[in-house]
Amino acid sequence: MLKSIPLESPISKIPMQAYKWFIGKEPLIAKVIQNKPEAQIRLTWLSEGSLHYIISQHQTKYFGPGGNPAEKELYKEFRLYLSRLSPM
Repeated sequence: MLKSIPLESPISKIPMQAYKWFIGKEPLIAKVIQNKPEAQIRLTWLSEGSLHYIISQHQTKYFGPGGNPAEKELYKEFRLYLSRLSPM
């Protein structure tokens, strides 16, 4: 069972089993959940709103320095989910 993770915790502190949350929500992260370094990099890109832009090798729409708002919102939802888990 996962324990709660404060919002301000670094990405490196997120356990790999937490990445399963992305199954059915974000395939570009879900498909690398067994590879912790790659999953952490992709989660960082998601938090910046640049995941799809970087993975597609710059073939998708560039949202500028603010990043893709939908990706940033998905990252926020993930972090809120982690912060609301029961403490162990």
